[in-house]
Amino acid sequence: AWAYAALLTRGRAARVVLATLILTGFDLVLDPGAVYLGFWQYADGGWFYGVPWSNFAGWLFSGLIGSLIVECYLALRRPLLPVP
Repeated sequence: AWAYAALLTRGRAARVVLATLILTGFDLVLDPGAVYLGFWQYADGGWFYGVPWSNFAGWLFSGLIGSLIVECYLALRRPLLPVP
């Protein structure tokens, strides 16, 4: 998600926001499918195909933290090769 966001944006803040949204978008597709196939279930169900809003809020939060970690790492340590 971060590499794709890097292709579409120039600034760090925009890259972090877009990568976070892309990660959450992945979950919008994967989690309802996993619930449907019976890989897991939520005790109280949820508003989006059986998935509660708190799951997506968690993905927004963890995606933001992960994207910030990648940005900080690359700011402190320049890679030898260009970002894919």
